[in-house]
Amino acid sequence: MAAKDNPAYISANESMIGLHQITPHYDSPRFPRPLTSELKTSTKDDLFSEVYAGPVGVIVTPASETVTPDSEIVTPAKGDQGAINDSLNNLKLPFRFRKKYEKVVLAATTVVSILVIILLSVLLTLDWSEKTSVDIDEVALTPPMGWNTRGFVQCSEMSEHLIKTSVDRLKEFSLDSFGYVYVNLADCWQSNRDKNGDILEDPKKFSNGLKSLGAYIHSRGLKFGLYTDVNNVTCHGKPGSYGFEKLDAAKYAEWGVDMVTNDNCPQHSLTAPSGVDHLSQLQLDYSIMSQALNGTGRPMVYVVSKSTEPENVSKISHVRLVGQDITADWDVMLNKVDTSEAQQLAQYAKPGFWNDLGTLAPFDDHGGMSTDEYRTHFSLWCALKAPLMLGSNFFNNSRDWLSIVTNKKAIDIINQDPLGSQAKLFYSKHTEFSLHVIVTNAVCDSEQWQYPVWTYNNQTNQIQVRDKCLTLTGQLQHGQYWYITAKSCDNSTASQRWFLDRLTNQILFDANQSYCLTMSKLNAVPIRLYTGDIPSTYSPVLWSQTQHGLHLRHLQEQCLEVGGFPSIQIYLGHLSHSRYMYVAVLINRDIFPNIVSFKWADIIPDLPKSQLFKMYDVWTSERIGTRLGHYVTLTGHSSQTILLSSV
Repeated sequence: MAAKDNPAYISANESMIGLHQITPHYDSPRFPRPLTSELKTSTKDDLFSEVYAGPVGVIVTPASETVTPDSEIVTPAKGDQGAINDSLNNLKLPFRFRKKYEKVVLAATTVVSILVIILLSVLLTLDWSEKTSVDIDEVALTPPMGWNTRGFVQCSEMSEHLIKTSVDRLKEFSLDSFGYVYVNLADCWQSNRDKNGDILEDPKKFSNGLKSLGAYIHSRGLKFGLYTDVNNVTCHGKPGSYGFEKLDAAKYAEWGVDMVTNDNCPQHSLTAPSGVDHLSQLQLDYSIMSQALNGTGRPMVYVVSKSTEPENVSKISHVRLVGQDITADWDVMLNKVDTSEAQQLAQYAKPGFWNDLGTLAPFDDHGGMSTDEYRTHFSLWCALKAPLMLGSNFFNNSRDWLSIVTNKKAIDIINQDPLGSQAKLFYSKHTEFSLHVIVTNAVCDSEQWQYPVWTYNNQTNQIQVRDKCLTLTGQLQHGQYWYITAKSCDNSTASQRWFLDRLTNQILFDANQSYCLTMSKLNAVPIRLYTGDIPSTYSPVLWSQTQHGLHLRHLQEQCLEVGGFPSIQIYLGHLSHSRYMYVAVLINRDIFPNIVSFKWADIIPDLPKSQLFKMYDVWTSERIGTRLGHYVTLTGHSSQTILLSSV
C-alpha cells in the first residue's frame, strides 16, 4: 500500500471544509509522472519504418517486409482508361460485364485513395515525439526577484484589483527593470475543488479567473506565482495539493504560472503511517509535486518549506524557505542570517537552488527598522544569494526604501552574480564594553555551569555578576525597548537600579516599576526592557531568587548569562569576475559605535600576505582606495558593504 493510501495518513483537519468528498487522483505507481530519463514513449520511427507510394496512393509497410522498388510499381493516373481497359482485357470477361466492372474498379480506387489520404492526415497531426519535460537544473539560475503578497496582504484583502493595481505600481516604479519580475500570490486565492478535483479560484476575489490574471501579468512583462500546501489544507483552511498534485500542476500550467510555493503548514501537517519516518514521507510528498510540475513541460520555479532537509530537496526544487516569516525587526532579521550560518546552508546554494531568508521586510516611515538597518538587511540578502521578494505595500513606501531596493551594484554584481556563491561568516568579535545579557538553559545552581551567576544586592538595588551589573544602554531609534547589557557597576552614566518584586517574582526597572525584564524567543538575542506593548515575538518573564537566596533564575529553570551575538561580524562571498573578487559585509550588531580594523589576509583563506585590493563602497559609491586591509568606525546597528578586486 502506498504511504498516502494508509488511513493513518489522513489529516484530522480534513473535515474542516469537506475537501475529501472528492477522490484524490492517484496514479499507479504513486508518482504522477516519471522523470524525463525514465520516460519511454514510442516514436513514429518505432512504429513504421518507411512509407511508399503505391497503386492506391500510399502503402504503409512494416520494416520486416520486403518492398518492391518504386520503379517496378505501376501507378495508374486517375481516369487512365487505357490502363484500366488493359487490366480488364486480361480478365477475358464478356463484354456485357466489362462496363460494370470498370465502374466498380474506379469507385473502389477512389474510395481507397480517399481513406488513405484521411489516414495520412490523421497520422501527420499526431505528436509522435517524446513528451517534453523541464530540465530542473535550467530553472532559477540566479535568485528569483519579485513581489509577494505574503508580506502585508491579509487573507480578506486578497483580490484581483489589488494584484493588478500592485502590478501597475511595480511597473510605475520600473522595478522590473532591476529584476523584480515575479508577482506571487500567497494563500487565500483558492475557494474549493470542482467535481473532477480541479482547483478553483475564489470567484468573489477573482471574478475574471486566474488565467485572465496570469495573462494580464504576462502582458506587463512580468511572471506569475501561486501558493499551495503539501498537506490537504493550507494555513488559512483552503484546499492544499495533497492527492491532487498532478491535477494542480496541470491547472497551474494552464493558467501560465511561473513559480509555485509549496508550504507545509504545521497546524495541518499530515501524520505519516506507522513505521514511516516523517521527513522521508515529506520528501516523497514534495517529490510528487516536483515531478508533476516538471511533467507539464512548463518551466516553473518550485519553492519548498523549511521543514525539509536541504541536502535532499536541493535535487528536486529551486528554493527552500529558511525559518519563519520575517518582520521589520533588527534582531529577527539577523536571526535568519544566524540560522543560515548555524545550519551551514551556504554549501547548498548554487545556480538552480537558493536559500530563501524570507521576503524583504516592509519599510516605510513608520517601520521597525532604520535606514541603516534596512541597508544591512538588503546587503545581507544580496550577499547570501537569497531571493529578493519585496514584502511591502507600494503605496506606503518612502524614497529611502526605493533607493535601497534598486541599488544596481548590490543586485547585479552581488545577488545576481552567475557564480551563485553564498557569502559565509569569516570574522566575529566581541567588544568588552557591550556584553549583552541573554538567557541560558543551564541550571543556575549546577556546579558544572561555566558561567558566573547573578546576584541581587539589596543595598544598591543592583543585579550583578562579578564587577558587571545589568545596565540599560539607551533606547533605539525604532522600537519600544532598551537593550540590557553588562557594564561596570560603578558606571554612573547608565541606569543600573533594579527592583525584585517577591510577590510577582519580577525584576523591575527601579526608575519605573511598570517595566520588567523580558526575554526573546529567538536564540542569542539580548534581553530587552519594554516600555510599551510587548510584540508577539517576545513575552514577559518571571524571575526569582534561588534556594540560596543569591542567584537569579527564570521560573523555567533558565538563568541570566553574559553572551549573545558578537558585536562585529564580517560576511564574505566570492564573485565570478576574477579569482580574487569578493563582496564583504561588515556588520556592527551592537547599539554602540565600534571600530573595525583588520587585514584581508587575516580573513580570506590562502590569500598572499602582500595581496592588495581595490575597494568600493556599494552604498556611498565611494572608491575607498587600494589597501592591504581596512579601518572603519561603524555606528550602532549599521554596516558597510564593500566590493573587493585584487590588484
